[in-house]
Amino acid sequence: MKKVLIIVLLVSFTLSCSQKFYEKMYKKSYTLNEIVAINEKIINAENIAEKKVYSQTLNNSIVEIEKAVVKNIVESQNVDYDFCVVADVENEKGKIQINIFSKNIKVISQLKSGESVIKVIGEFGRMYKLFDDYYLKIDIQDAAIAENKAK
Repeated sequence: MKKVLIIVLLVSFTLSCSQKFYEKMYKKSYTLNEIVAINEKIINAENIAEKKVYSQTLNNSIVEIEKAVVKNIVESQNVDYDFCVVADVENEKGKIQINIFSKNIKVISQLKSGESVIKVIGEFGRMYKLFDDYYLKIDIQDAAIAENKAK
């Protein structure tokens, strides 16, 4: 009986870990330029249903950003994460602020504000605009962060 219980626990643990990998492997992936293009479609859409369709294309998707400069590391306002890496990316439309939420504290602790250039892959959270110098702000959750050595 104990062997069966151990096997069941092991199988359930393996399936739960592989589910996360499976989700990331088969979700639609977008680059920053593609997200900006979808944002333009949302802004220019006249029909509110069309805006909703464009917005829903980003739900449950993966965002990939090649080069983002770390601006600051702050405490997270998201209860699921301890820290938020705030990074800037230049785009043809203007400067974009990326709020990156990750549980990998070891990588976050090695980043330096204003110096570190990072690559980010994570789940799209939301995008929004405020009345400041940024063209767009994007939240990325459950992110994998890697420091780019070549600037």
